[in-house]
Amino acid sequence: MEPEEQPEAGSVRLNDDNEVERYDGARWQPYRQLPDDGSDNLLRGEDPDTEREAT
Repeated sequence: MEPEEQPEAGSVRLNDDNEVERYDGARWQPYRQLPDDGSDNLLRGEDPDTEREAT
């Protein structure tokens, strides 16, 4: 088995319990808050200027 590659600070992963963890540069820590992109969109990548048609 190959050794695990050293993660970069700020890397995220799912642990064995399917909980999000963030690498702080020294160890993996529970990550309970998603970063805020400053918009009111719940879905990232969605263009607020694009109107969606009802299906």
